[in-house]
Amino acid sequence: AIDWLKIAVDHRRTDGYWPLSTFLVDQVLHAASIAVLLSIFGLVPGRAAWTVLQQYIADPKYWILASIYVGSVAGGSVLVRLFIQPFANKVTGKPGLLTAGAYIGMVERFLLISLVASDQFGAVGFVLAAKSIARYRQLEDDPEFAEYYLIGTLTSSAIAVVAGIVVKFVLQ
Repeated sequence: AIDWLKIAVDHRRTDGYWPLSTFLVDQVLHAASIAVLLSIFGLVPGRAAWTVLQQYIADPKYWILASIYVGSVAGGSVLVRLFIQPFANKVTGKPGLLTAGAYIGMVERFLLISLVASDQFGAVGFVLAAKSIARYRQLEDDPEFAEYYLIGTLTSSAIAVVAGIVVKFVLQ
C-alpha cells in the first residue's frame, strides 16, 4: 500500500522536491511498518519500542537538529539562489546546470553539516575538492561560470559550516 501510494503520487507530481519528499516519506512509513510488525509478532516488546520512540519525540534536541538540517539543506537553496541570481543569466544556456546544481548543493550541505559537526575537516576539503574536480574544465574555459560556481559553492559551504557548528553545539 505504501509503495502503491508513492507511485501514484510520483506519477502526478514530478516537479520540485516532490520526488525527494515522496521517497523520504516512503522510507519513514516502511520503517514504521517494520517497527509495528516487530512489535505485533513479539520480536520487540511494544512497550519498549514505544518508550524508545517517546524518548526521541519528547527530547527537543532532536527537533532542533531536524530543523537545522531541513532549514540548512532545503532552505539553504533559497539563500544560495538569491546570491547567484545576478550571475545566472550568463550561464542559463548550459542545459541542466541550474537544476542539477541545486540538488548537488543540497547533498553538499548535508555532507558538510555532518562532517563539521563530527570534526572531520579533512573530509570537508575532500568534498569541496571533488566538486571542483568535476567542473575543472568548465571552470578553466568559462570565467563567467567560474564566478557563478564560486559564489554558489562558497555561499552553500558557509551555510553548511555555520549549521554544522550549531549542530555540534546542540549535541554537546
